[in-house]
Amino acid sequence: MIRLRATGSAKKAAAAIRRAALPSAVAAVNLAIILFPIETIDAAKDGLLLWFDNVLPVMLPFMIGCSLLASLGFVEFAGAALERLMRPIFGVPGCAAFALVSGILSGYPMGAAVAADLRARGYITKSEGDRLLMFSNNAGPLFVVGAAGAGMFGSGAFGYYLLAAQALSALTVGIVSGWLAGGAAGPAPREPEAIKKIRDSRPFGGKLGSASLSSVTAVTQIGAFITLFSVVARILKTLGVISFGSPIARGLAIGALEITNGLKETASGGMSFWAAVAAAALIGWGGLSVHAQTAAVVAKTDLSAGAYVVGKAACAAAAAVFAAAMYPFCSGAFAGSAAPAFARSAVSRWGYGAALFGSTMAAALIIAVWQAVSARIGGAVFQSRRKMKR
Repeated sequence: MIRLRATGSAKKAAAAIRRAALPSAVAAVNLAIILFPIETIDAAKDGLLLWFDNVLPVMLPFMIGCSLLASLGFVEFAGAALERLMRPIFGVPGCAAFALVSGILSGYPMGAAVAADLRARGYITKSEGDRLLMFSNNAGPLFVVGAAGAGMFGSGAFGYYLLAAQALSALTVGIVSGWLAGGAAGPAPREPEAIKKIRDSRPFGGKLGSASLSSVTAVTQIGAFITLFSVVARILKTLGVISFGSPIARGLAIGALEITNGLKETASGGMSFWAAVAAAALIGWGGLSVHAQTAAVVAKTDLSAGAYVVGKAACAAAAAVFAAAMYPFCSGAFAGSAAPAFARSAVSRWGYGAALFGSTMAAALIIAVWQAVSARIGGAVFQSRRKMKR
């Protein structure tokens, strides 16, 4: 009896500590802002300038375009093309490809937003939604290639290298999580109905206006999180908590909070094997800033933010491994890069844009070919089964 009472008291004390932890942390940050006003203002300016110079011009046009593509049916088309892949490979319904493709094209937090929407509509189970969050919510290609690779490390090729490491890590986590969950086991999905209900039937002008508004809102929210966590990181650095070691060590510490500033700090030490591995791990992790955005997106559902954080930690580890494995084969493409690509000529910027546009169109072509082939194979199988029944 005494042991049971002690256990109950310990649980109540732990619950009280958990309830007080977040308000205490917020109060500590506000107090630090008052105590270090100059550092806070400088950090906020740096965060806003970093967002304005490297994130806003890279992400806003692309997010508008991707949102517009989604409303015009491209993402639904891609999801339908991938229906036959999602269940056996990732252990989720085919309509979950909508979240995967959105996360790949638009970046944080589009994958989480679509996964939450699918869960709210009842087209995926809680377990499927938790696993979908683990690998569908990733950094967008223009942030990785443009802001991180070209803007901070001075090499678009390095950005593609980081993008490949992230994609491989996300797919690996998705496959492993689906295998651990039992693969294709589960209820029969209702993908066509899900896709029809998500489809946008408004006129083009309404779609364009909505895409612009939602993209501006999302990019502004990203800027707010970058600014907030820039202030937190500067305060911790001022207090000596993360003011240690090499630029890579500081970048990892800062990147654990906010990915953009972490990558910037990592890049300040120049290009190297460990800088590449650290950058890949940071992009795979995303940072607490991104996790806060994701938690806000899924707050109205029963999806687990804790499972998402575990999945991102696994993505970070896998991305570091893939980056280390690929570095000897890819380092020649970006060796000696130093000047940020945004400071180069317009021809270089157009070259990177054309390469990214070409790769996107190539992916769309592959999806279209797969759709045609899978439809042909599916039709042939259906006809053969009808003949066998006769």
